[in-house]
Amino acid sequence: MPGGCPSCSAEDCPSNVAPVYARMQSLKPGKLSGDGLHRYAAQLPIPRERLVSLGEGSTPLVSIGTLGREFGLRRLMIKDERRNPTGSWRDRFSALAASQHAGADATVGTAGGDAMAMSMAAYAARAGLRSVALVDAALEEGGRVLDAIEWVGGRAVGVSGLEARWTLLADAERSLGWRAVSNRSTPPIGSDPIAIEGYRTIAYEIAEQLSWSVPDLVAVPSALGDGIQGIWRGSGIWRRGGWWTRPLGWWPSRSAAPSRAPWPAARTGWLPVATCIVWRVRSAASPAPCRRCRPWSSRRAWW
Repeated sequence: MPGGCPSCSAEDCPSNVAPVYARMQSLKPGKLSGDGLHRYAAQLPIPRERLVSLGEGSTPLVSIGTLGREFGLRRLMIKDERRNPTGSWRDRFSALAASQHAGADATVGTAGGDAMAMSMAAYAARAGLRSVALVDAALEEGGRVLDAIEWVGGRAVGVSGLEARWTLLADAERSLGWRAVSNRSTPPIGSDPIAIEGYRTIAYEIAEQLSWSVPDLVAVPSALGDGIQGIWRGSGIWRRGGWWTRPLGWWPSRSAAPSRAPWPAARTGWLPVATCIVWRVRSAASPAPCRRCRPWSSRRAWW
């Protein structure tokens, strides 16, 4: 659903949408196979055979004892997402974004940060898609970001101002038929809702790497909130899977660390993105009622 929920926009409350799964296979310890995103394909909205991959995921949890003691923490671990193909967690997003359009004669457009631009260019090339990244006009010619995009066949266009990039991406989507996968709304509502599901796998991996126990706190760097939304959704599998080592009602907290957020924090104090639940995903037996937008409750999206 490009541009988020239309009913919310009409009420001057722009919101992204999120998929609602009619059925999701439970994670079964000891029965998972493969590596990376393929290991959790049954919990993602893209079928295993359509998943575009460069070997992302399966990144280690690294124990940081000294830093943990400085913060008074008994155990502090860091998920080392630098091990992904293009060096960031955006590869989990890009894998699902490219998978949606693989095989189409299409141009994928982004207007996100440097990591998003490099990652999406690489995955678009893997899927046989054209890609254009709207980047900060201040980036130096011949710099790391522009070189990385162009080396895989992508195009980079310098545009001054983040809001100007969002507006231009929205215009290109409407007039040129680009498949926009990053935010293109002002105020921002976040990126492609299906691609955000790729971040779920971080929660799955954390649970498996902790021998199916639940962490007390997951701290996530956040700008528009895509990553923290995906990880939070994925953490729901901890409850459904029954991997509780604490009394019922204890739920892992989430926290966001601002990362050059372009907009002031909204009502939550740190996450300036609202999500309207409106889609069912795969094998839906009946329409999913939108929790906020009745007019769209009878519409279905099949994946």
